[in-house]
Amino acid sequence: ACKVPERGIELRDKFLGDLNRLNLAIENSRDKNRPKPKLLLLEGLHPPFDGGHWVLEMIKHAGAQIAMPTLVGKSHPISWEDINETDPDVLVVACCGFDLKRNVRDAFRANHRFSSLSSYSQNTIFAADGNTYFAFPGPNLVGGTAILARCAYQDQLTVLEAIDKLALSSVSIFDSRSGWHRVDFGAIGDVDDVEDLVKHDFSSVHDKACAAGDLTYTDPETGYSVMTEVAHKKRGTCCGSGCRHCPFKHEKVKDKSSRIQQPAFMYEGESEIFSVTKHEMIKVLFFSGGKDSFLALRAQVRKYKERPFGLVLLTTFDAQTRVIAHQNVHIDEVLRQSRHLDITLVGIPMHRESREPYVNRISRGLEMIQSKYGSKVSALIFGDLHLAHIKSWRDKELGALGFELEYPLWQVPYPVLLNDLEKSRVTFKVSASTKNGLSVGTSYTRQVHDEIQNDLTSSRDGFGENGEFHTIAQIWLVERDIVLGL
Repeated sequence: ACKVPERGIELRDKFLGDLNRLNLAIENSRDKNRPKPKLLLLEGLHPPFDGGHWVLEMIKHAGAQIAMPTLVGKSHPISWEDINETDPDVLVVACCGFDLKRNVRDAFRANHRFSSLSSYSQNTIFAADGNTYFAFPGPNLVGGTAILARCAYQDQLTVLEAIDKLALSSVSIFDSRSGWHRVDFGAIGDVDDVEDLVKHDFSSVHDKACAAGDLTYTDPETGYSVMTEVAHKKRGTCCGSGCRHCPFKHEKVKDKSSRIQQPAFMYEGESEIFSVTKHEMIKVLFFSGGKDSFLALRAQVRKYKERPFGLVLLTTFDAQTRVIAHQNVHIDEVLRQSRHLDITLVGIPMHRESREPYVNRISRGLEMIQSKYGSKVSALIFGDLHLAHIKSWRDKELGALGFELEYPLWQVPYPVLLNDLEKSRVTFKVSASTKNGLSVGTSYTRQVHDEIQNDLTSSRDGFGENGEFHTIAQIWLVERDIVLGL
């Protein structure tokens, strides 16, 4: 095409020569008594996509095994279940079109997706500059191959030294030192408070654009063009894509747990008990999926027997990670609980890239509930046990919305709560922990409570009220009527 075939042939030969010399250096220096590491490159996270096209050849030249060898040719969408089953030794996040900084950030946000992998516990998850080294065919693919080799053989100094000694003609070897980064999930720190999830300012930019009648605005963080609510209303219907400013309650979105960006109904219950269509009075239970909100739910069943009412579960979660603050539980798990209980669930994504106040987001969700059913919400229900400062904040901020606030567990003795947990026959697993000796996945039982509560060497709370741990209620393992105490 360029009418310089000799230069093209020369460039091709240098490129292939560099790849072969890199592969030979790795083969001659790696520990032959150990298997080649299984490596998976992800060029997408939402949903996950494997690295297709030339990436598979890059993995081979990097001296690694292709973690999912059944996938050949183009990049394919894969499930997180497939990734967990494959359990690669090394995982590289190199999303198409994104630089190193963006891929590091997105890898952190997908923390909950990686936490069950061996590579997570072994600290062999990396991010790379996908845009420079993997997305486009050209000389930089040699640098990308060297990056994969460095990630795959971080524990074999002889391999790293062999790569350093190479003088590759098609790319500076120093590029392969700066285009990647180990993702240290231990540096994430504590999960943000749900009230603190909103930090940036696309909300005000959007409001100004709407006031001006603009159809789009430029996102202050990414630089992308985003459709305003004005544009969506002009179109007149939900497109089903999970748009950031959808004014139609995401009614056509199929995979709501992954895609909604505004308050939306994630599940609508059909059973008689707590029916929001058959009872005039509607209450909203703030539900995190853990033991405290579960106990608050069982308390509502007892009240329902005295006077029936409709009930909606309301869950807030991070819009990027889809994880519930503190609980370290994905919204999928709460959706699973809601379906098993057959109780309506409203999800409210909280955007880190917006400064819209937490209370405003909650108010949007409550207005949506009232608009849909034509009934005023009579009460907001919380599973708080005894932390006065949290109750005081709710009374002041959420009480100002004009709803009655109910605290059915407030100051209830722990032995009474433990008895009710045991009556439900539900297993409660620790989903997040800051307490030494209480690891994620441990079953929370009366014995565990007693050991914590009776530890005179610390001031830890047996119910984890000081943030020592959080749980997920595995409701789906027990018959619904038993779970609810019917």
